[in-house]
Amino acid sequence: MTHNILTIPNIISLSRLVLAWPLALAVYNESIVTAIILGSIAIITDFLDGYLSRKLNQSSNAGKIIDPIVDGILVFSIMVALSQRQLIPVWYIGTIIVRYSILFVLLSVYQFRHKRTPQSIMSGKIGMCSIALTIFVAIVHDIIPSLLTPCIIMSTAILIISLIDYLITYLSKRN
Repeated sequence: MTHNILTIPNIISLSRLVLAWPLALAVYNESIVTAIILGSIAIITDFLDGYLSRKLNQSSNAGKIIDPIVDGILVFSIMVALSQRQLIPVWYIGTIIVRYSILFVLLSVYQFRHKRTPQSIMSGKIGMCSIALTIFVAIVHDIIPSLLTPCIIMSTAILIISLIDYLITYLSKRN
């Protein structure tokens, strides 16, 4: 575990912030190809920073905080664009915001009490993938419109299960 903030994985994570505005704009303007390309870059760099932090032994507490914040900013900016186009219901965005807020408080309290940075868990990664899939289906809704509602419902269920998993993991006495 490194204490250096300027690691290659952290720089890659922070570079994803540059994608937030152009990606949201591409989604809003229905520039499907641009949105898919920028979204793919965001997803690839999200996996790449995690992989490199392990491979280069550059895991850091800063990276464990930077990565989910950047993910949240990206998701929120895209969701606002999709909401403006009336493709994503406001309640779904609210579900994501409430989940992020609860996780932020839970993990902050955990870090304060235990003096260690919490790790992401597999259900959280699956939850993020379900959001990414929902975003993709919303972007290409003209091609496959019947998948959007089931995808939103599935993603909501996964996000709730993931939140419960985080609560169980970080509120248990063994942690």
